[in-house]
Amino acid sequence: MTGRTQIGRLWPIAMLFVVLNLLAFDARGQEAKKVPTAWLDAVETYKTKISETLKGTIHHREDIHQMVSKKGDAKKSDTTFSVVERDLDGKKIITETDRFGTPLDSKRQDSDDDDGKHMKVGPLDAFKKELRGQYEFRLLEIHEDGTATIAYNPRNPDKFKGDGFAAKVTIDTTTGAPLKIAGAPFPLPRRMKEMKMEVVYEPLIDSVYVPSRARTRGMAKFLFIKFRFQVEQRFTDYKRAAESEVK
Repeated sequence: MTGRTQIGRLWPIAMLFVVLNLLAFDARGQEAKKVPTAWLDAVETYKTKISETLKGTIHHREDIHQMVSKKGDAKKSDTTFSVVERDLDGKKIITETDRFGTPLDSKRQDSDDDDGKHMKVGPLDAFKKELRGQYEFRLLEIHEDGTATIAYNPRNPDKFKGDGFAAKVTIDTTTGAPLKIAGAPFPLPRRMKEMKMEVVYEPLIDSVYVPSRARTRGMAKFLFIKFRFQVEQRFTDYKRAAESEVK
């Protein structure tokens, strides 16, 4: 038997060995991308903790509304200030103020979440057990400080029920606390052609991570007019209502 014949007979075996190793490597890679169910549960629990913590609180909110160019340069800017008070049921009353916190005449009741931007579904709702089946969760990166970045998207966009979200979320893997969210609602709100949102959380009350700032960028179309905008929000001075002098 010649050396060439031996190589010819061993070649299929060698190729099979390579293929099996590649499949095993791919399987390990897929397994590594799965998000532990315990993390999803922790985020869901922490979302409830945020809602419960914010009941009976007051905080200040600054909204910076800008019309921007395609390059992102501000063409027009308007800033408003308000005090947001939540009752013990979580309902909000928003009172407009001047920059020094002095209440103006306008007051309105609202039911949206600061991280939901007046939408029916917020970016953390995807972690609810009853909604998870509509989403695909992927683990993007585990960081050295014990945090991790997760991406989630609607599993079947064409069959998605109701309003949803697609985003990247950085969480504390121990507590489930959200640290940063960047994404967009699905589908986009009416008249919106583009939309991107970011929310940053910090431990601003009772050591609980709550929204500290948010940014929404987008392009809307009304009739034949298209315009780009950016809204920056800052949430500060979280207090229990009984501790605040603002009434």
